[in-house]
Amino acid sequence: MVAIFACVSSTFAASPDKVETFVFNPAEKDMFYLAAGENKANLEALLSFIAQHRDAIVASSTPCVKVNGYCSALESQSANLASVKLRSNRVKTEMILQGGLKEENFKTRNSSSSYGNQKSVVVVEITLPQDSYVAAAPAPAPAPAPAPAAKPAKQPEKPAYVKPAPVPEPYEVYGPTLYPEEEAKFRAGKTKVVRSGDESFFAFRTNLAYWAALTPNIGLEVKPDSRIGIRLNGAWAPWKWSDGAHSYRIWNVEGELRFYLGEKKRTHVGVEAHTGKFNFLLNGDGKQGDYLGGGVVGGYKFNLSRRLDLDLSVGVGGTNIEYDTYTHSKVTGKDTDKDMGLNKNFWGLSHFGVDLCWKIY
Repeated sequence: MVAIFACVSSTFAASPDKVETFVFNPAEKDMFYLAAGENKANLEALLSFIAQHRDAIVASSTPCVKVNGYCSALESQSANLASVKLRSNRVKTEMILQGGLKEENFKTRNSSSSYGNQKSVVVVEITLPQDSYVAAAPAPAPAPAPAPAAKPAKQPEKPAYVKPAPVPEPYEVYGPTLYPEEEAKFRAGKTKVVRSGDESFFAFRTNLAYWAALTPNIGLEVKPDSRIGIRLNGAWAPWKWSDGAHSYRIWNVEGELRFYLGEKKRTHVGVEAHTGKFNFLLNGDGKQGDYLGGGVVGGYKFNLSRRLDLDLSVGVGGTNIEYDTYTHSKVTGKDTDKDMGLNKNFWGLSHFGVDLCWKIY
């Protein structure tokens, strides 16, 4: 029993016969690019080793190839795991397509932690079955001399191996390899990495609710930080018809400071302020004046595509309105002042938004 335990322990403690490391640059748009720089040389060395020992690797009853992925360069655990999954699968794809291995030959572990000081790296370890390791031929012994026979040549040792840091929990084991057709879909934008929310820093927007009220409007949002947004909207309606008997004229400026919450950063809360002027004459007396107010706002952004979001928001607060009333003569076409300097405070709905957002950067 002790002998069996010692044999099993030595098998699990065996050092890998081949280790190669692939470092990815998180800032590069092409996150799968391997055929350049040190990664290219490492890939060639890895494929050469696989070619020499392919039969032993494929015939093994247990996976001989360990693919350990590490990524801590992104903002959230889910984004790091999604990114490292694709990169680990990209390395596995090369070993399957060029090295002739199969999915069952791999054991994959992906972590949202760093590997030493590297924040985006994939480490491949190959441990051959114990009975398949073939050492290099020993150097020929020197010619025998009258002296005692020369000692047999020392068997070459495996290269020194530094064991990588253990993969910390939590880690995820992923299944099927990302094959080239799936990679092509990713490059074409049909497949995308799970993002940690709205990562754009500048976006144009327009409030569809204002358009429904015949009020053209345009706005923008700037994000100095991934969790902070500064929104500014302007609206203007110049409508006047029936020779001045009816009027619907308004301009409005609204600003908001918002804070994005949660891991995906789509829920937001904030404060808003608005001001503008108006001139309404629909039925009866006309009203014209200006207003100033503000309130608290909350909402949620829905991702429609890589460039488009739908932002729903509502705000409550107060608005102070100063206005005059007047009458309009259809005979003379002139307005006559009626009540001047009226003032009213309104408490309730201060903002309603159904915004379509176009992310530029």
